[in-house]
Amino acid sequence: MVNMDDAPKQKRVLVVNNGSNYTEKIVEICQRHNFVVDEVNWESFKYHNLPHDILILSGGHQVTVQDHESEFSEELQLIRKSDKPTIGICLGFELIAKAFGSNLSCMPQNEKRELEVSFLVEDPVFEGIDRLVVYENHQWKVDEVSKELIPLASSKDGIEVIKHKTKPIYGFQFHPEESTENDCGIRLFENIFTLVRTKNI
Repeated sequence: MVNMDDAPKQKRVLVVNNGSNYTEKIVEICQRHNFVVDEVNWESFKYHNLPHDILILSGGHQVTVQDHESEFSEELQLIRKSDKPTIGICLGFELIAKAFGSNLSCMPQNEKRELEVSFLVEDPVFEGIDRLVVYENHQWKVDEVSKELIPLASSKDGIEVIKHKTKPIYGFQFHPEESTENDCGIRLFENIFTLVRTKNI
């Protein structure tokens, strides 16, 4: 007889919705990989001892990170304090950069297109990806990260992938939940989920 107390518990994901049009796709990807998903809106989010295994900070276009740190104070606190695997997408990427002291700058216009990104550093998150083609939809960029972060990939628009030096935190300036010619964004999610399940992140 199987003791249900010994059975592996289903992993839980908390998606913090920053107003992205693509949040539903993030939820669908997580559910397809057998995660229980809870979703909260950033405006009502309050940091506390979260029971989740992964935190995902979505993109958003309603409020910019630059000059609006007070509106995102709870999320910034979460990023700084959490020791759980955390993924920041687009605006979530910018929140991670800002939380650890990196500067954001505004581009002349919003970039909304597919773009090829160059690897800077080998990392398990890129496992099985030979060519990284991503979907961009943003106007803010990071040209240089603080000493607590590592740039993993870049494009002509700046740094595209970052991770924290000591914490399980990754940021993607692009939208990996959006399909591209080789669906490498979905592979990024799969790689992170694998790292979480094998406790290598």
